[in-house]
Amino acid sequence: MFGFQKKLTDWVDAGLIKESQRAAILAHEQKRKQNKFGRGLVAASIFSILIGTVSIIASNWHEIPGLVKIEAHFGLNLIVAVLLFWATLTNRDIVREGALLAFFGLTLTLIALMGQVFQLGGTLSGASVTWMVITLPAVAFFGRGYITAIPWMIGFLATITIVMSEYLTGLPDFWQMVFVLAIGTYLPLSLMADGNLALFRRLKPAYAAVFAWTGAALLTLNASVASFLWYNERWSVLADGTVEFGRFSLDQMWIVYGVFASVPAAVFVHAAFRRFYKDNAAMETGAVFALGSVIVLSAPFLLPSIESEIAAAVSFVVYWIFLGWIGQSLAYGRLISLAIFLIAARIFAVYVEVFGDMFSTGLGLIAGGGVMLFLLWLARKMNRHLRRRASA
Repeated sequence: MFGFQKKLTDWVDAGLIKESQRAAILAHEQKRKQNKFGRGLVAASIFSILIGTVSIIASNWHEIPGLVKIEAHFGLNLIVAVLLFWATLTNRDIVREGALLAFFGLTLTLIALMGQVFQLGGTLSGASVTWMVITLPAVAFFGRGYITAIPWMIGFLATITIVMSEYLTGLPDFWQMVFVLAIGTYLPLSLMADGNLALFRRLKPAYAAVFAWTGAALLTLNASVASFLWYNERWSVLADGTVEFGRFSLDQMWIVYGVFASVPAAVFVHAAFRRFYKDNAAMETGAVFALGSVIVLSAPFLLPSIESEIAAAVSFVVYWIFLGWIGQSLAYGRLISLAIFLIAARIFAVYVEVFGDMFSTGLGLIAGGGVMLFLLWLARKMNRHLRRRASA
């Protein structure tokens, strides 16, 4: 907050805003911070109550009859549901979000309890999917804030991970890779697309923001991790392998091509519906980010690979220079700082890895710094060219 106050003071001194505007902005931010603190305390309190309830029940768990456990849990869920409706009718936002969070968590424990009492013998993936399906209507109707948006997204991603780990292990290695690539590519893109829909942002701004940021974070993580795949050559394995479909056979590479080939088409088709989006300029930048990330993500699978530490490092550094340019275009200072830190760390790591001794490492760092300066100069020149074209 102190840095923000200094920035506002600099703007007043530069004549960009008036002192009254500075005071109004500070008052608005202070109120928002207070509400955020209150919501955080509510979430922490509800979490403490839930943990305490579970601890009390667990201490006498074996002495409680199964039906009594289920009836008591149903009663607790009913109380929370009544509180949720009451808070909605009386416009008590923090209470509503807290009650919804409690309902979201208690539903999971109720499913687990029923499975234990009746010995249903279900799977963890089945319980997780049932939990998300049952709670989806309540979350969709009552959810508004980050208190419930973030836990719901964590539960959603955890459910996908559990289902994948349970069902993909029985597939051949190639098909495991195909499903992981497809989900790792299209899930982040779908979250970003949904999170930027104007209707979604208008009805549920917190949920839309969580969708968009989660998608961007997942895509960034997947593309960054993919750069390390250059350490192991996989082109020859995919190029020589075939998949049998009855009497027909197909090269494995064509299936991998199919996973990534539809991404540019999907992005461009998505851009055609820009009227559904709130900010066209941000959407165009998001489309560039999506395409660049998918290119880095798919490169180790679509290009003839070589086992090279240099290729892995170059892929990582170029990608994060690209992300730094995205951050500069959108004025995201934290992304720029993160990009600079990761680029420097990766350059240092690769030259220690490749050269080893201090003299060679020093030469490598000097060369790497020079290459990075050249790439930054090239990026700035390209940025100025794009700005001139946009203003023309």
